[in-house]
Amino acid sequence: MQLSANKLAIMRGSSQYVNPRHYNVQEIGLGKALAQFGWRVTVYSSGPKEEIIPVREGLVWHELPRIGGRQAGWPKHGYGSLLREGADIIQCQDLSNLGVLAAHYAAKRSRVPLVLSLGEYESSRRLKTWLTQGNAGLIRSQVQGVLCKTKAAMHYAEGLRLQPAHYAPVGIDPDAYETAITAETSEQLAAIRTAQAEGYTVLMHIGRMDKEDNLAFLLEVMLRLKSKVKLVLAGEPKAFVEALPMYGQVQEHIWALGRVPNSQIGHLLQASNVYMACSSYEIFGMAAAESIYHGCPVMGYAAGGIAEIIRHDESGWLLSERDVDVWAGRLDTFIGSGQLQAWRAGCLQQGESLLWNERAKTYHHVYEALLARQRIAAGGGAG
Repeated sequence: MQLSANKLAIMRGSSQYVNPRHYNVQEIGLGKALAQFGWRVTVYSSGPKEEIIPVREGLVWHELPRIGGRQAGWPKHGYGSLLREGADIIQCQDLSNLGVLAAHYAAKRSRVPLVLSLGEYESSRRLKTWLTQGNAGLIRSQVQGVLCKTKAAMHYAEGLRLQPAHYAPVGIDPDAYETAITAETSEQLAAIRTAQAEGYTVLMHIGRMDKEDNLAFLLEVMLRLKSKVKLVLAGEPKAFVEALPMYGQVQEHIWALGRVPNSQIGHLLQASNVYMACSSYEIFGMAAAESIYHGCPVMGYAAGGIAEIIRHDESGWLLSERDVDVWAGRLDTFIGSGQLQAWRAGCLQQGESLLWNERAKTYHHVYEALLARQRIAAGGGAG
């Protein structure tokens, strides 16, 4: 295979503070997988202060101080950093942040292709809609390719007149999960196994506890279940869960673990019986993909990427409505019939297809096509 030896700069924008020391970051998984094609990748993100983290040879994580908030903020000196990077391609992640503007103007000034990795789709949130539509109008003339994480994002890109669009779902980085089990995780696993030995089915949910109405919905489902269940929650803030009106009625069946290191999350998923993906707006659904990869079937509301991750009645079950009675009834049926255990085999069969090593091929082919077109336009031939 011929290696490109080209350089890609990715601007993540103003999203929450994450770095590869503690989180499974999509762009890091992509960067590792692109190494097989010879790409060198620098990922720019927001942090409390500037920090450069060499992940491995040819892959660097560069945090810049964030100005403003998560939605209306941007990485300080992002434009200048991208110019100094000297990248062959600049990629911006999603539209609902102002970091895309730095990528747009840096690509224009550097005369290199700008690629948009798009996860958003039609939303009922006014601010998100305003940001995505406004930013799309600003960068439209510069964008030469749109890598859409879901089919819903592809449809949205068409409506925003951002073309050409390519179906390019994100993947899983297996290196993000440690085989070693920490003492804390070992205690949690022991509690799960004890509950299962006592006849309980263990449900799991990962993410921000205050995201939309997810936790309120799950607790309502818990109240209606006839089966013996425990619900494991991994994420913050725990106080939000404990403040929900129905929490007192189900608290003896809930284990709120708080923040769990992503390197350990696979062990908990492997031990759980089913993952609950109930978000009404899901850009991709990384936690659901992680769950299937680790052999835990998913019950999911068919929003965004969830409908493309779950193989219906093979690695889980897709529901077209968010009705607590329907969810509780379905789950009781699956528990009683032993269906959850049967789906585990489907998860393991699907797992390899979710890895970045396979999915990064689409990204590489799009980048190479853009560079070939640029060489032809410059009179240098196809190379």
